[in-house]
Amino acid sequence: MSGNTTDGLAEVADRFAGVRHSIDEMRSAWPTGAEFEGSDTTGALTARITSSGDVTSVKLTPRWKDLIEPRELVRALNEATGQASERLASKWFEQVVPEELDAHARPTARPRVSLSEYRARNPVPTSWDDLAPKFALAAAARAEYRVYKEGLQDLARRERFESPAGIFRVVRSRATLVALESEKDGLTFRSDGDIEREIVAVLQEIRRRDADDEERLKAQFPALAALRERDSDPRRTN
Repeated sequence: MSGNTTDGLAEVADRFAGVRHSIDEMRSAWPTGAEFEGSDTTGALTARITSSGDVTSVKLTPRWKDLIEPRELVRALNEATGQASERLASKWFEQVVPEELDAHARPTARPRVSLSEYRARNPVPTSWDDLAPKFALAAAARAEYRVYKEGLQDLARRERFESPAGIFRVVRSRATLVALESEKDGLTFRSDGDIEREIVAVLQEIRRRDADDEERLKAQFPALAALRERDSDPRRTN
């Protein structure tokens, strides 16, 4: 490898380090630990979310049934969480101004790997037997990825289940709440507190089910898992 090529790669590494530093600054400005509230347009419902998007509480105004029908709870919830999300984003933008971030070249914090060190970690293949396992893994991963994408579409299909306390019949698509169905007049003798807690419990259950579904799906694709593990290994250079 020529000196000019080495210098050029070092410059690219420094520029990448600058971009990575800017991204790290933006991430560090995310208001971790904070919570944000939002309400629907009618004022019937208020929701509180964390900076990771989890709904921690839902509050119904005492006269909410005069403002919306029970079947409109999902719409009101989406409006409330949407407003809370806007406030979360606004807080983040207050704390980080992207155009002022410095993405110029800077020395990378990671020690540069010399050519001899690189070759020691990644020996030059001398035969097909050296390359065959890598080609086989790449081919298997490509085939798995096509099936994995189809699996993601299957996960998006709507699922129905009963809420933990049986107040609602729930419809979800992955991590999205699609509908809260109840019997006619089924909420009449339920306290607002019971309904509020049940909605939060439903949202937690939806997140749990979605996470479990994705973990089960990923477990079916060992080649993709091997590539992810290899890419996340800081000791590797390729």
